[in-house]
Formats: sequence, C-alpha cells, structure tokens
Amino acid sequence: MRQPQRCADDFHGLHLRVASIERDIEQFKAAFPKNELGNADFDGHRGYHARKIAEGQAMGEYKQEVAKKIVLGAIGLVFTVLGFIAGPALLRWIGG
Repeated sequence: MRQPQRCADDFHGLHLRVASIERDIEQFKAAFPKNELGNADFDGHRGYHARKIAEGQAMGEYKQEVAKKIVLGAIGLVFTVLGFIAGPALLRWIGG
C-alpha cells in the first residue's frame, strides 16, 4: 500500500515542478515582442540589439568627427584672430 502512495506523491511533485517550469517559460516569452504569428520573436529581439549597438557605434564615430571639426575650426579661428592682431604689428616691425 505504501508504494502506490509514494508513486502518487512523486507524480504530484513532478507535476508541480513542470507547472512551475511552464509558468517560468511563459513569463520569459512575455518579455519579448511578438512576431506576425503572435509568438515570441527571439530573433527580432536579437536583431534589435544588434541594430542598437551598430547605431551607437555610428553615433560615437559621428560625435568624434564633429568634435574634431569643432577643434580644428577653433584653432583656425585663433590663428585668424592672431593674424589680424599680430599681422600689422609684424609688418611695422619688418618695415622698420
């Protein structure tokens, strides 16, 4: 008589574990967007992150180029202003 009860207890414990795993899987799938069939779109999620990484890298490169142009422009402006200020004085000094 003890053996059938133990088997039933084991089966019930297994059923509870399977039910818990099924709930976990459903929660996991709910974290992903749905595809056109209504299923979790794991590949779309992965693609989304790949696109975001590529966009971030492109934005970083763009920011570096803009910063470089700003610095070069500022240096050019400084030399231009110095040329306007120091140029006449230098000509007077050379001309004597």
